[in-house]
Amino acid sequence: MQNQATFQRTTLYIKPTFQRKMMIIMILLVTIASNLVGGLCYGLITWTLEDELLMESAVTAVDAAQIPVLKQKIFAYIFPKIMLAEIVTIFLLFFLTLRLTHHIAGPVYRMEKNMTEMADGNLELRTFFRQRDEFSELAVALNTLADSYVDRLKRIQAKVAMLLGSDVSAEQKKHLLEIQEELKTSPPKEPSFEEDFKAEKEI
Repeated sequence: MQNQATFQRTTLYIKPTFQRKMMIIMILLVTIASNLVGGLCYGLITWTLEDELLMESAVTAVDAAQIPVLKQKIFAYIFPKIMLAEIVTIFLLFFLTLRLTHHIAGPVYRMEKNMTEMADGNLELRTFFRQRDEFSELAVALNTLADSYVDRLKRIQAKVAMLLGSDVSAEQKKHLLEIQEELKTSPPKEPSFEEDFKAEKEI
C-alpha cells in the first residue's frame, strides 16, 4: 500500500494518440467559445454605442458618417486584448488538459496492459491505480472478474484432479492431463510499480 501511495508517473504522454485527440477537442471547444464571446461582446458594444451616439437627445451625439470610423477604433482597441486573453487561456488550457488526460490515459494504459497479460493466462494479476487516477471502479470490477475466473478454474482443476485419482482408462487419463495443463494459469504475480514506471517511461 505504501508503494501504491508514493508511486508517481514522470511521463505525461502515456498514450500520445488518445491524449492528443482529447487535448485538441478541448482546446478547439474553448477557442470557439472564446471567439464567439469576443464577437458577441464586440457586436453588442458597437450596436449599443451606435444607438446612443445617434440619439438626437444625446449630449455626445455624433454624425452617422463617423460611426464606421468609431467602430474601427473600438475594434482596434478590443481585438488585441481579446487575442492576448485567448492565447493565455489556450496556453494554460494546454497544460491543464495534459494533466487531466494524464490521469485518464494512465489507468487506460495500465488496464490495457494488464488485460493483455491476463488474456495470455496470468489470471492472478491484479490492477491497482493511484488514488488520484480515474476509473478506480473499473479496476475493482476487473479484479472481481479475475477473482471469479480464478475461483472457477480452481474448482474445475480440483474436479479434474479428482477424476485423475479415480479409476479411468489410459486414454481418458491422457485427455484429463491435457485439460489440466490447459487450465494452468501463470504463477501469482504482485503488481510492480517499478515495472509500471519503466513501461510508461518507454512510451
